[in-house]
Amino acid sequence: GEWKEETIMHQDTNSNIYSETRQRLYAPFGQREAQNLSVKFLPDVVVSMPGNVWVTDKDGRTVFVTYHRNVFGLPLICSAKGWVFDDEHQVLHVVGGKRKDMILPMDKKAEVSSQNEKDDTGEKDDDPASPFDLEVPIDIWDVQSGPVEYGIVAPRYAIGYLHMDGNDSDDTTDGGAPFQQFTYDLGNPRFTTLISQECRACIPNDEDHCPSYVPSCEKNSTLCWPSHPYSFAPSTSYYDLASSSCPEGVEEAGFLEDGSRVCSMCFDGGDHSRFFTLAEASGNVLLLAPPSDKKDDNGSLQQIIHTIKNLQFGAMIRTVPPIDRVWANIGIGYRSSFLGQLNVTSVMLSMRSCGDTALFNDNKIIFNPAPWRYIESPSTTFSAPHNRMHLMDGFAFGMDTYVPLNSSDPFLIDTGNDNITVADKFVRQMLEEETGGTWNEDDGYLYVHEDFFNKSQERELTIVFHPGIEAIMPALAWAPVGRDEENNGSKRKLTGNMRKTIFSVGDHVNVLGLPFISCAGIDLVFDDQEHIFYIVGGTLNSPLSLQN
Repeated sequence: GEWKEETIMHQDTNSNIYSETRQRLYAPFGQREAQNLSVKFLPDVVVSMPGNVWVTDKDGRTVFVTYHRNVFGLPLICSAKGWVFDDEHQVLHVVGGKRKDMILPMDKKAEVSSQNEKDDTGEKDDDPASPFDLEVPIDIWDVQSGPVEYGIVAPRYAIGYLHMDGNDSDDTTDGGAPFQQFTYDLGNPRFTTLISQECRACIPNDEDHCPSYVPSCEKNSTLCWPSHPYSFAPSTSYYDLASSSCPEGVEEAGFLEDGSRVCSMCFDGGDHSRFFTLAEASGNVLLLAPPSDKKDDNGSLQQIIHTIKNLQFGAMIRTVPPIDRVWANIGIGYRSSFLGQLNVTSVMLSMRSCGDTALFNDNKIIFNPAPWRYIESPSTTFSAPHNRMHLMDGFAFGMDTYVPLNSSDPFLIDTGNDNITVADKFVRQMLEEETGGTWNEDDGYLYVHEDFFNKSQERELTIVFHPGIEAIMPALAWAPVGRDEENNGSKRKLTGNMRKTIFSVGDHVNVLGLPFISCAGIDLVFDDQEHIFYIVGGTLNSPLSLQN
């Protein structure tokens, strides 16, 4: 294009008329031919201006003019959904803006501009701004670490991907894989743990899966995740915090020979445990989108979603017992270490893995979601004695079967669980009676006869939160048909016309697991500041309507 002089007439407050001469940019194409214009804010936020906004007529007149300062006017402001100016923290949030299409080659480390590590003063930013409406795509896996087959097995893991500076070696035996998988764990309000290169799986002594002291594995012990031997944090990507104490809520478990303090966390009522040393990333930690089919000369590519600086985590050195599963765990429970380090005060889960709602490429977690996503949805409060606990009114199976729940016996919602776990034996008894099912003493699951599902009414499971907020799961989501083959090492004890459900016996805590989160056709928002729980897509009804 070219700059052309134009004269603008103005009138002041005294009705005096004066002229101003300035230059305006004219494009060599008209308004109809103009393409969208991307305006990039550092470090990587892009706002797209439609072609017919920044080019205003058929002669190529644009919105670009000379002035004594740089100014964005209404044409750009109207091109985004909204702009939030946080004067206290001097942060601009662009609602509807997009992250720049940054791509990470799977066999190279990303180049990150050094200017992103400094603020205006040139000093390192130790108090990063809170991400706003940050969408992080995820995968959903079953217990065998594969894609979920709806109606066959229940969803088990919410899988995220990250890259750490140091994952840049061409030799995977030294540098690890270019990315590592981990679980986003809503049931973990404590610390983040990532697999280290030295991590080994230990056989428990006396069947104790949560030993109080770090176990010494045999020299020939297997890797913590043998099916993914290169999914670890390389030793060059972090440094030890040897003098630091174990975080709050995390047990101390002795010391290594080099004097490093070991911490431990026990999960699922003593089912398994992780042992780790305290560490801090020496470079950037990049949250990634799941691998795509897009290829170039470097191989598969993954989009960079967010950059985390100075991430503190636990470098896992031992796991008990030896299970070939994803062990790396980022806790997103109430006020977890990870959420605190990112300045995240609200979390939104948007996951679909069942039936017609299964959008396998659109599962995501949204940190500090924009209020327009949920603010008009049904909501209730939650308590947080250690993690978020939710009051329930009951379960309904179809239209004629209702199991009321004790409002003083709340439920935990957990992405790291593939069941609906019931601790109250009286509730378990009512579930057995109302479904005509049987609790299997060997595996602790409720089995229900096929005749229960063959009646005229659809046996959807309605989960009712207090006070009367309903979310509905399809029958195949809470009672998958399963396989006749061995599943996770043991054959089903009840076969024939009995169907295994996702209801299981719990020792201490009631839990709504990933099948509920990803199969009820809803989104969940946890506002940790106000202790408010939003159910986007839920229906507000009186629980009495179900009982009647």
